[in-house]
Amino acid sequence: MNVMFIMGIFWTLYGIAGLLGYQNIPAKYKSHRWTKDMIRCQGKTWLMLGVPWILLYLAATFFFEDLNIKMGTWFLLAVVVTVPGLIYTVAWDRKYKELLKEERVDD
Repeated sequence: MNVMFIMGIFWTLYGIAGLLGYQNIPAKYKSHRWTKDMIRCQGKTWLMLGVPWILLYLAATFFFEDLNIKMGTWFLLAVVVTVPGLIYTVAWDRKYKELLKEERVDD
């Protein structure tokens, strides 16, 4: 469970960095008019992954500690809270790949 908390903290901090415009992206996406928007979308994705994991860890530590929930159930809960972030990631990734493809065709 501590790994979940550490990963959640890292992803949340990286997401905040993305919202502020400081994130590492592949070179092919740099120097476009939409690059800053892409970095912010990527930051939102990391936040959508990190914050639920932190909340799940805190719930497990402070509220559900006495319920004796099995590890498989925690894994399933972690997957469930991760799905919205993954769906958002796939959606924006397709959008920016399409924008990149359109710009390459125009050149």
